[in-house]
Amino acid sequence: MRAYTPIHHSIDKEQDRIQLLIKRYDEGQVSRFIHSARPGKKIEMRGPILIWPASRPELEIWDEIGMIAGGTGITAMMSIIHSVLTHPDKKIKISLLFAAQSPEELYFKDELDQLSRTFSDQFRVAYTVDRTPTPSSSSSSSSSSVKSDEWKGHIGYVNDKMLKELMPAPNRIAEDSPAVPDNRGGGAAASKVNSKKSIVLICGPESMVRHVAGTRGLSGQEPIRGILGTMGYQKDQVFRFPN
Repeated sequence: MRAYTPIHHSIDKEQDRIQLLIKRYDEGQVSRFIHSARPGKKIEMRGPILIWPASRPELEIWDEIGMIAGGTGITAMMSIIHSVLTHPDKKIKISLLFAAQSPEELYFKDELDQLSRTFSDQFRVAYTVDRTPTPSSSSSSSSSSVKSDEWKGHIGYVNDKMLKELMPAPNRIAEDSPAVPDNRGGGAAASKVNSKKSIVLICGPESMVRHVAGTRGLSGQEPIRGILGTMGYQKDQVFRFPN
């Protein structure tokens, strides 16, 4: 058994279908089984298994959402990105840092770039790769068509400089929110409307998650370590998806 995140491009259309991004690993029993399955074969599935509450009402508590995705970890972010951007009732800001071994493994890059152009005031995306493609590299992958002399993103592992440029600041909550009348009692009450509430979501290979925020541990959400811990992020502002 293996858990995968459905990629929903629209919550209003094609509700009778789900789309999955599954990378084949030589040692992966489930991924090898699915890649070898022919159209028409029945596969037993169960779900949904709720990992992080991401329905529209639940998303609206956030003003800013930072995302750090590695490889196929982008799947955990896609439905959240679409849900936020396709509902204009609240302009939640999203910043995504997408890391991969090479540009060919930056899945949905064309789509993400288009979204960043369409929603430029709301969605930012940056990329980093372990290596750029060599001139002889094949660009037949549907995930990216970047050539070695065209790469303009970061090169190297996720670091504090990348995160400081893109992620919401740690514990960014406004303390000077003006008092507003309390309709129930006529007195003054602290307003939370103008508070800047943010969260950083992380999904990717265990080595990347550990490097950026420390291991999830047996409880699922151990104290934040790694780069984010050094930068001052606390446990209530970071969520690590299981890999």
